[in-house]
Amino acid sequence: MKNKIEAYLKNIDLDIRKTGDARFFDQKVQPDVLSAVCECILNYVNISKEFTNRDIKECEFSNEIVTEIFNKPNISLADSEFNKFFGQPIKMLAYCGLLYENKDKKPYKYTIVNKELIEYISLRDRNAYYFISVYLEKVLKDSAIWNYFDNFFKIQDKNSLYELRDKYVVFIKKYTNIKKDKEPIRIFNPLLRTIAFKLKKLGTNDGGVSEVNFNDLLYNQPNWRDLKKDKSITKKNLIKTL
Repeated sequence: MKNKIEAYLKNIDLDIRKTGDARFFDQKVQPDVLSAVCECILNYVNISKEFTNRDIKECEFSNEIVTEIFNKPNISLADSEFNKFFGQPIKMLAYCGLLYENKDKKPYKYTIVNKELIEYISLRDRNAYYFISVYLEKVLKDSAIWNYFDNFFKIQDKNSLYELRDKYVVFIKKYTNIKKDKEPIRIFNPLLRTIAFKLKKLGTNDGGVSEVNFNDLLYNQPNWRDLKKDKSITKKNLIKTL
C-alpha cells in the first residue's frame, strides 16, 4: 500500500503556486483526526454518493466517534467547534484528489474518487500519518520550497528554524489568499513536525527546536481543561466555570 500511495502522489501536481489553495493542509489535519474523518465518510457514503461537510458532521456515526474516541461533547451541543474538525481534513482530501470537490454552488459537495486509499487511511492513525507525511513532502517539492526545509534539517538550530518559518510565511502570503502572518505559522508548526518525524530530525514545539514524538502529531492528547471535563460541556462553557 505504501508503494501505491507513492505511485498515486507521483502522478498528480500539488504545486501551491498553481492552485493558489492555502487549504492543502491545516491544524486539524492530524493523523487521528484524518483517520476518523475518513472512517466517518466511508460510513456515510458509497463511492458514487455525494456528501457535504455538514452531512458527515451530523451523522450519528460521527457523533459516536467524537464523543467516545475524542472525548468531545455531543456535536449538537457544540456545532461550531466541529466545523474545522471535519471541514479541514475533507479539504485536504480534496486537494490531493482522493475526494472530488464540486464547487458549482454552496455547500460544496464531495464524492469519493479513490476509495482504496480512503479505506487505508481510515484503518489506523499510523496509516493516516504515513499518507500525510508523504503527501506534504510532495506538496513542498512540487511547490519548489523543499530546499527551505532541507536547509533546516541539515543545520537544526534556532536561526535556521526562524529562517525557514519566515520564508514559508512569505511564500504562503504570496501565492495564496492568506495575508496575515500568524495564520501560516499555525499551519507551519504541525507541518514541520510531521516532516521532521518522518525524516527522524528535530522539529519544533513552543517556538523552539525540539525532538518530535508520534504523540506530538496527534490531536487527541490529554489537556488540562479536559481532565475534569464532562462530555456534555463545550470548551467555551467550561472555560467560563474555571
